[in-house]
Amino acid sequence: MKLDFKNAIRNPDALSVLLEDGSEAYGICQDWLPGKWKQLAGCGPCTAANILFYLSRRDPALAPLCSVADAVTRQLTRAQSVEFVCDIWKDLAPGPKGVNTVGMFTKGALAFARRRGVELAVAELLIPGAGEGPRTLSACADFIEEGLKNDCPV
Repeated sequence: MKLDFKNAIRNPDALSVLLEDGSEAYGICQDWLPGKWKQLAGCGPCTAANILFYLSRRDPALAPLCSVADAVTRQLTRAQSVEFVCDIWKDLAPGPKGVNTVGMFTKGALAFARRRGVELAVAELLIPGAGEGPRTLSACADFIEEGLKNDCPV
């Protein structure tokens, strides 16, 4: 199977975070989080933050998802992005094995969105457990392609 990378989110610049020196980073980095545990286990909350940040900039009705962003530009600074992830952490706190299931990730992200007064629809691609057989590469690629076609980070 040949992978086709023609699909992408429509506005990758919407993920830019302003750094202290005036440069930009693309996406929120878990290494910015305070404390070793948050840096080690923060991939789930940071992933949720990146998805929710993008959605908040893509659709004005979803702006409440990222209330720490600048009210006019919807831009985040590095400090604001850390504040944002730490707020998400309240609903999506990693366990001893991190955020290690799709259900855990989805439940936490949706709880955060509801706390912000936003109801989101979710598409999940569940990965079967041992003995149930793996997902095909094609099924995974189709899921990712569908999300990107809908301008939603996956």
